[in-house]
Amino acid sequence: MKDDIWEISTRPTSSDWIAYIVGFPMFTAIAAMLPMLLLQSHYVHTPTGTAPSWAIVGVLLFGAVVAFWFTSRLVNRHFWRLTQSELIGGITGKIRYPLSSIEKIIIGLPGQMPIPGTNALVSPALKELYAEKQATSLLLMFQDGALLPLKLRAMANGATLMDELVNRLQNRVARDYVYSDKEIKILRGAVPNMLIRKS
Repeated sequence: MKDDIWEISTRPTSSDWIAYIVGFPMFTAIAAMLPMLLLQSHYVHTPTGTAPSWAIVGVLLFGAVVAFWFTSRLVNRHFWRLTQSELIGGITGKIRYPLSSIEKIIIGLPGQMPIPGTNALVSPALKELYAEKQATSLLLMFQDGALLPLKLRAMANGATLMDELVNRLQNRVARDYVYSDKEIKILRGAVPNMLIRKS
């Protein structure tokens, strides 16, 4: 079949969209907080004692731009397409990984908590839930040494895409892979669904 006829696509769920809409004002406030404090401290000893309205608006616009950039990056990681020849990421489809470039697909990511030394602070139930999510994730290893941790199962069509990718590249799948200490360290701090280039 042709690529434009046969493909599986993921997208954010309605809950994801609500979270991003609700979170946008919060991201704006966080981004504008430090510039606003600096601005007010600069004007505190002036006759008015406060920053002019145009300056405050400018800082808020700056915060909104930063929040839009940050939110766009988060949303972008929800959009994936699997065609006959490529795994395509991003809303605009600029991220393209030919299936032929994938050297190995590992079933499951390391089950250790993301922050070292926090095991004692996390409840057994939460650790078990985290380990289960890690076990159903994938790690794509590319021929150039790059790594792509894929966590798509919570997205619409995410489980279908991941299962189809595994079925399609069955001869490259590793199910009982033992991660090295170096790989665990790299993957602990990795952002899901973003490429880790070989250093």
